Amino acid sequence: LCPACSARYMVETAAHLVDDVLPRVSYRQWVVTFPKRVRYFLREPRHASAALRIVHRAMEATIRRASPGAPRDARVGVVSFIQRFGSSLNPHLHLHDVATDGVFAWAGEEPADGEAREVEFFEATGLTDRDVEALTETIRQRVLRYLVRQDLLDDGDAEEMLQWQGHGGFSVHADIRVEAWARLA
Repeated sequence: LCPACSARYMVETAAHLVDDVLPRVSYRQWVVTFPKRVRYFLREPRHASAALRIVHRAMEATIRRASPGAPRDARVGVVSFIQRFGSSLNPHLHLHDVATDGVFAWAGEEPADGEAREVEFFEATGLTDRDVEALTETIRQRVLRYLVRQDLLDDGDAEEMLQWQGHGGFSVHADIRVEAWARLA
């Protein structure tokens, strides 16, 4: 797409999500990045999809734990955009997720046939920086374990990457929160 077409597409997609898809609850933007050594393998769609599933499962569990009163089967809502390039058009697969800042669960008893079932939202009021740090480490361990199982990394390389300082190139950023009433944001 040309730059003007691309910008129009992004604006139209955002408007569609806000007007027609996203429920009126609070949201958080999550940006997940991977180290260069891992990005190489994520060029293949099946590996990128596997990494996305790993991230979403771990993210959902983190958000559920931060949502007081949420039942174990509560679910998060996520819209994910896989970005394959950095700002200088360098190969740099990373994820931009818009996730509900809380989880949904069925409310009350199972309704009679044909009746709509109510859904309850449990806001994530307890999400801390420590939770995001723990999530980053969980993603790092699970993605590396996946790559070893796929014979893309050997055990020694994965173990070495687990010894790297910090999170070894894995990063989760979740500081941007949008309140339910701030639809323009």
